[in-house]
Amino acid sequence: MKRASGGGRGKVLLAAYWYPPENTSGAARPWRFARYLSRFGFEPRVVAAPFDGPDSSDWRLRRTAPAGFSDRARRWSRMAALAQRYLVPYNDRLPWVAPAVETATQWWNEEPYEAILSSSPPLAPHLAALSLKRRLGVRWVADFRDPLRDNPFRTRRWPFPYDAIMERLIFRNADAVVANTEAMAGLWRRQYPQWSGKIHVIWNGYDPADPVEAASFEPRPYRIIAHVGALYGGRHPAALLESLERLIRAGRVAPDTIRVQLTGPIEDGLVARHQAAFDALTRRGVLRYDGLLVPSAEARRVLASCDYPLLLDLNERESGLQVPAKIFEYIRIGRPILAFTATESATRQILEQSGIPHRLVFTGSDAGELDRQVMSLLEVSPEPVRPSAWFEERFNCITQTAALAALLGG
Repeated sequence: MKRASGGGRGKVLLAAYWYPPENTSGAARPWRFARYLSRFGFEPRVVAAPFDGPDSSDWRLRRTAPAGFSDRARRWSRMAALAQRYLVPYNDRLPWVAPAVETATQWWNEEPYEAILSSSPPLAPHLAALSLKRRLGVRWVADFRDPLRDNPFRTRRWPFPYDAIMERLIFRNADAVVANTEAMAGLWRRQYPQWSGKIHVIWNGYDPADPVEAASFEPRPYRIIAHVGALYGGRHPAALLESLERLIRAGRVAPDTIRVQLTGPIEDGLVARHQAAFDALTRRGVLRYDGLLVPSAEARRVLASCDYPLLLDLNERESGLQVPAKIFEYIRIGRPILAFTATESATRQILEQSGIPHRLVFTGSDAGELDRQVMSLLEVSPEPVRPSAWFEERFNCITQTAALAALLGG
C-alpha cells in the first residue's frame, strides 16, 4: 500500500458506527467533527453502519451495505457474529469490523488518506481502525465517548479482563487517545503512565450553527419537568417521582401544578423495577411517558417548551467520569436544570460554571435533601438566561475540531 503524500489538504478517514441521520446521541460527535474538519486542512471520509431509512446523499459518506463484500469479509463477519454471541460480554458490533475494513481499504486505493479517526462506543470502529493502522501505517486517533474498563454501564463482573485487554490494545497501538472529560483522562494517565503522552481531552460540546433556544408558550397552570432521551440501568427518574409523591401527599405541591414528561425509550423492565413510583404519579395525572424513540425535532420541541430540563447523570457504580451529552443542549436552552449526579462529577463542574440556574441532587442524598432541592427548583422562574462566556467558548465544537485536527496532523 502507498502512503498518502503530505502537503495541501489531507484526507482523513472517520470510522463511526453511528452517523446521521441515525437518531442517537453517539452519531452527533462524529458528525460535528466531519462537518468542520475541512476548516482545518482535512477532507473527511466517513465509513458508517447501514441505516434503515432515508439516508444522506453526502458523497463523503460510505455505509457498509451487505452487497458487494468479498467472501473473505463475509467469513470474518460471520466468525465475529459467533464470537459476539457466545464469547463476548457486550454487543460491540463486531460483525461490522470486517466490512468496515474492506470499505475503508477500497477507499484508500481510490484516495489515500493521511489519518484515521475512530469513535466509540461501540468498540467496533476502534478494532477496524487498528486493522487499518497495521495495514496502511497511517496515523490513528482513537476517540472515546465512553471508556471501556471503567464504563459504569458495562457492569458485568465476569468479563472484566475483556474490557481491560481491549483498552490496552487500543492504547498501545493508537498514536493518540482522546477522552471527553478531564476526569477520564486523569484516570487513564494513572492507569497507563507509559502512554500518558498519548492521552488528550476533547470535550463533548455543541454546534453553534445548530440553533437551540427556549420556546415561548402560553401561560399554563402547571410547570413541566422534562427528560428527553433513553432511560436505562441506573439512569432513571424513580427518586424524583418518589419525591414528588411525598411532596404531594404532604400538601406542599398540588398535583395540578406539576407535570413530569419522559420522552424516549425505556429499558425493558425498568418501569417494573420502580412500578410503585411510576404508578402513583401516573394515577394523579402528573407523569406522562410512552417509552418511544421520537424524531430529533420532536425531542427538541419537548425540551424547548418545558420549564425545567431533567438531567439524570446516574449509573450503578455512582461514577462521575462522564457527562450526559444532552447537558450541552440543556444549558443552551437556558432554563433551570434539575440534575442528579455524583458529588465530584464533571457534570457538577460544568453546571456550576455554566451561568444557568440549577439544582443538584447528589448520589446518596436522603429524602429530606432531595425534597428540598425539588421544592427549591419549583420556586425558580423558568425564564431562560444566556450561558456564560466560559461555556460558550470551551464547548464550541469548532474549537474542539481544531484540537482534533492538530492531533490528526501529528
